[in-house]
Amino acid sequence: MNVRVEFLRPRICSGLTLVELMVSLALGLLIVLVTTGLLLSTRTGYLAQDDEAQLQEGGRFALEVVGRALRQAAYEHWDADTSPVLSEDSMSASILGLDARRLSASSPGVEKPIAGKSVVNGSDVLAVRFFGSGASGAAEGAMLNCAGYAVPPPTSQEKAGDERGWSIFYVGTADSGERVLYCKFLGQGSEGKPSTWRAESLVSGVESFQVLYGMDLDGDGIPDRYMRAGAVDELDAALTLEGADAAAKSVDLNRRTYWKRVAAVRIALLMRGSHVTRADVADQSYHLFGQEYSDAFADQDPGVHLNEGDFPVAERSRARRVFSGTVHLRNASAGSAI
Repeated sequence: MNVRVEFLRPRICSGLTLVELMVSLALGLLIVLVTTGLLLSTRTGYLAQDDEAQLQEGGRFALEVVGRALRQAAYEHWDADTSPVLSEDSMSASILGLDARRLSASSPGVEKPIAGKSVVNGSDVLAVRFFGSGASGAAEGAMLNCAGYAVPPPTSQEKAGDERGWSIFYVGTADSGERVLYCKFLGQGSEGKPSTWRAESLVSGVESFQVLYGMDLDGDGIPDRYMRAGAVDELDAALTLEGADAAAKSVDLNRRTYWKRVAAVRIALLMRGSHVTRADVADQSYHLFGQEYSDAFADQDPGVHLNEGDFPVAERSRARRVFSGTVHLRNASAGSAI
């Protein structure tokens, strides 16, 4: 009996040479780099489009809300069944502004304005007053403030001046660090609780909010000159004593004030996106009311001319747009003759 014994040959194991390994790694890294570049490019494009949409929406919404509030200035409710409550000479103006200031949410009206470094790029304060309408506590047929809350009608002619509604706009910094256009208003108390001052955010990404006032100096209802708030206050400071003011040895700025001569309001906002999406050099300048106004009044009216080079480095390469508009007032304040 023959027994055949076979021995298994060991298989020869073959692998990559060092050169082949290096080439494979290089090709793999190249593919990863190209894929990463495409991903980042797609993400940057998406963020740029998202920021552009937010800029357009935010800027237009801000103009709409401020414009709607301005058209309510000095409103009197003539559709009521009873005799309407009217504006009187002794009442304060329906439009009031402050240059390069911000407000506290809880302080009354525009009292105790805050100046200094906490003011966002010299942003202004704009306050609008108007009478409420509709049944007290009812939203139907009521006038709304800038936050969308109904403002009840005044309870009497004697209290009407103090019971007018408020819509106040200013720019502040939210807890997240984002700059926000706020709406400040007098919230109605409930169940016997007193009214309290509140502020709600309207639009984020506001780097500057600027306001000019079209003054009707000749009484024809047409603005003759646009001025900053400080210039209007300077006109009031130069008022001479006459009549009752002379007897009291002081000017009653509720009765006689150039703020009652405001016939139009020009507003401008510099909006910015939320992400760093620009690849160009961030050295642009923004003239919120045009370069001619900036050249003449930038020293007196901070915030109307801004340079990206002055912004923090981390914020320079964001998308930015200027939005502006002019609103002609529908109602004249009582006692506007100076």
